[in-house]
Amino acid sequence: MFFEVTSERFLSELERRAEAVAASEPIISRIVVSDDLRWWYFQEFGTTRFYPIFPVAAKALSWPAEGGGKVVVGHVDKHPPLKARHMVSSVLESIEEEIQSSVMQALVSSGYEAQAVQIELRTSLMPRVKSIIAESFEQQLPGVRPDGKLGGRTAAQAFEDDATVV
Repeated sequence: MFFEVTSERFLSELERRAEAVAASEPIISRIVVSDDLRWWYFQEFGTTRFYPIFPVAAKALSWPAEGGGKVVVGHVDKHPPLKARHMVSSVLESIEEEIQSSVMQALVSSGYEAQAVQIELRTSLMPRVKSIIAESFEQQLPGVRPDGKLGGRTAAQAFEDDATVV
């Protein structure tokens, strides 16, 4: 792309705005996932080996049995590897599009003020990104177990409740 700028006033204003953005603090925001959601990592990327499972907050493990009822065991010696579900990586393209659109809109509407972009990022954009991820959780990990480690919440609800935008 090539621009030929003949207006000195336009060029100086463009340079001033570029310098102002470059001199500002980095524009950063994150979604922080608590230790209570560490299970997400294994669901996202999967596991490669059989592994043991022991109860943490109960005396036994339980899950719904095929045909009704419940299976109750003290522990599982060899749980099969988990298949990767890519709940976050599968929506990265949508997240990137959302970020590009929102940042550009915030820059233009604020007159290229970095502080306005930071506010948009923390108050509006990152909560929307969190919702996009939660929707993917809902599709990949539907359902709820009243007696499960998520306290009767779906994986999406647990992510919405426990992940924090900083």
